[in-house]
Amino acid sequence: MIIDYISEFAKFTKSKIYALINTSFELSTNMSKTSIAVKKISMTLNKMKNLISKQEIQTSETDKIVEQIKASIVGKKVSLSAIEVLVNKAEEIIKISKETAACLNEITDAVNQVNRAINQANDMYMENNSNLDALKKEMENFVDTSNSGGYKNKKVLLIDDDEFFRTTTTTLLKDDFDVITAGSGSEALALFHQGLVPDAILLDLVMPDMDGWDTFERIKAIGGLHDVPIAFFTSSFEIDTIKKAFDVGVDEYISKPVNKEELMKTLNKMLEKQAK
Repeated sequence: MIIDYISEFAKFTKSKIYALINTSFELSTNMSKTSIAVKKISMTLNKMKNLISKQEIQTSETDKIVEQIKASIVGKKVSLSAIEVLVNKAEEIIKISKETAACLNEITDAVNQVNRAINQANDMYMENNSNLDALKKEMENFVDTSNSGGYKNKKVLLIDDDEFFRTTTTTLLKDDFDVITAGSGSEALALFHQGLVPDAILLDLVMPDMDGWDTFERIKAIGGLHDVPIAFFTSSFEIDTIKKAFDVGVDEYISKPVNKEELMKTLNKMLEKQAK
C-alpha cells in the first residue's frame, strides 16, 4: 500500500514538475516574443515620426507651389511646370500617407500581439500557481500520509455510546482519518443501510439496547462489510472476554484508555491486513 502510494506520488510530482518546466519555457518564449513586438513598435514609431516630418515638408512645399500657381493665374501666366511639380508633390504626399497608414497597422498588430502575450503570460502564471499549489498540497498530504502509515483519509467508524469518548477519540484521529461516529449499534446499522462502507470499525462492547457482540454479528451479516476489519474498543480487561472476541472473529482488541500512538498502530495494522 505504501509503495503504491509513493509510486503514485512520484508520478504526480513528476507530471507537475514537467508542467512547471513547460509553462516556464512558454513564459520565456512569450516574453521573447513580447520583447520583439515592443522593439517593432518602437522602430515603427520612429519610422512614422520621419514620415510625418517628411510629409510636413512636402505639405509646406506644396502650399508654396499652390500660392505660385494662384499668383500666375492672377497674372494670366500659368506655369505648366509648376502644376507638374504640384502633381508630383501631391503624389508624394499620398505615398507618405499610405506608408504612415501601413505603419499604424503594423503598430496595431504589434500592440495586439503584446496584449495577447500579456494575457497568455497571465494564464500561464495562474497555471504555474495552480501547479505549485497542487504540488505543495500533494507533498503535505504525502508527509501526513507517511505519518499515518499510508492510509490518509480512510474512513474509520467509531461506535460507542459515550459521547465524550467519541469526541476525544475523533480529536485523536481526525488529522489522519475520516472519522465517522455512531452512538449505538442501531445508529451504526442505519448508517450501513444508507450506504456507508467504512475502511475500519472501532466497536465498544458495553452499550445499552444492542451491545457490541450483537452489533458485531449484525455487521458481519451485511454482505458488503464482510472484509471490513473490526476492533473491539472497550475498557474490559478480562481474559475470557478477550478470548471470546477473537473466537468470534474480531480483528483486534483495544483496551481503553489508549494513546494516539497505540491507536494509530492498531488501525494501520487493521488497514494493512485489509489491503492484502
